Amino acid sequence: MLPPAPNRLMGTGRAALTPRGPARQSGGTHVMRGRPMSLRFLPLVLVAWIAFTGCRGPGIYVDARDYIAKHPPMPAKADRIRVGDVLNVQVFGEPTLSMPQVAVRPHGAISLPLLGEQPAAGLTPDELAKRLSRALDAYLKDARVTVILVSSTVVVHVIGEVSSAGKREFPRPVPILDVLAESGGLTQYANRKGIYLLRGSDRIRFDYYDLIRGSASVRNFLVESGDVLVVE
Repeated sequence: MLPPAPNRLMGTGRAALTPRGPARQSGGTHVMRGRPMSLRFLPLVLVAWIAFTGCRGPGIYVDARDYIAKHPPMPAKADRIRVGDVLNVQVFGEPTLSMPQVAVRPHGAISLPLLGEQPAAGLTPDELAKRLSRALDAYLKDARVTVILVSSTVVVHVIGEVSSAGKREFPRPVPILDVLAESGGLTQYANRKGIYLLRGSDRIRFDYYDLIRGSASVRNFLVESGDVLVVE
């Protein structure tokens, strides 16, 4: 009697253990370079790969100079509420509706008792207080609200070919070069023409040399809280 055939579904037999060899590179797909990664970095690698895939390909990203031309920077205002800020919201005579510390979420809103989600990013504390007062008029008579900025932090996540990837926090918006410096700089494997800023649905490509000696608008381009910086 002949011995039973190997069970292919179970992956048994010599053929299942034989490597097939390196996959061929197809058009537009880049072979990953660099140092071997341990499994503990796998989640970070997956996030980076998704970001890289979104950045590559025609029509997916926009060059930094084109983006800046269409979105000229607004004059900085220190009292504007930003994503990541912590606010003290007080409703006069209503302690159950007051929030000594409420954070502005990544989508720019805060969550309050009775009112639920309320837009906050981009407003001054006074503007937000007036909006909340009007919203509470449906529930309270002569509602009076005060909003105080408790703390302000710009949070940026950095992934890819930098010496120290991770979350970076700044007291105010800073240029991209400052974020890279805080991350220990680029590694020897970094693509200096492949630095991408992910901001909402926008993928903005920067050239490292433009960040150093390019136009002032590129060198002084400021990150915002919630941005993700990806270095290929």
